Amino acid sequence: MLKKEKVLVIIPARAGSKRIPNKNIRDFCGKSLLARTIEQAKKINFANRIIVDTDSPKIAALAKKYGAEVPFLRPAELAQDKSKVVDSIIYLLGRLKKQENYQPDFIVLLQTTSPLREIKDIENCWKKMKKGGATTVLTVCETHPRLYYLDKKDNIILVSGSE
Repeated sequence: MLKKEKVLVIIPARAGSKRIPNKNIRDFCGKSLLARTIEQAKKINFANRIIVDTDSPKIAALAKKYGAEVPFLRPAELAQDKSKVVDSIIYLLGRLKKQENYQPDFIVLLQTTSPLREIKDIENCWKKMKKGGATTVLTVCETHPRLYYLDKKDNIILVSGSE
């Protein structure tokens, strides 16, 4: 009998964005970035666990509402502006191993700030990795020469990339 691979989807979503406060739970075309990401994660047919890694009880409650797990909150020192996502992932994995004896075989990291990703791209990455024997796959795309930002009052600021 073949062992089923443990594929964990991790969705990091800290609360303290300075540029766009509460960006992970703010409305983006009818749904929050967090809700969109969890819905995408639930469509990944090879994943068998979805965890939102957050420091916020409000984000945790919304994550659970949409069907993700939040086994514990991320410590404040891992949720600062300069904190690295990799450090919070290592912390999360350490706690899961210690508290549940759970160790995933694979991790799928879905950032809330990529709401336009498509399930087929995630599935194609998985197939490429499995077929080619890679341990890591990531996607990148060229950005438009003009970048758009929202200020704290939801005003769009256009920044030209041709300086």
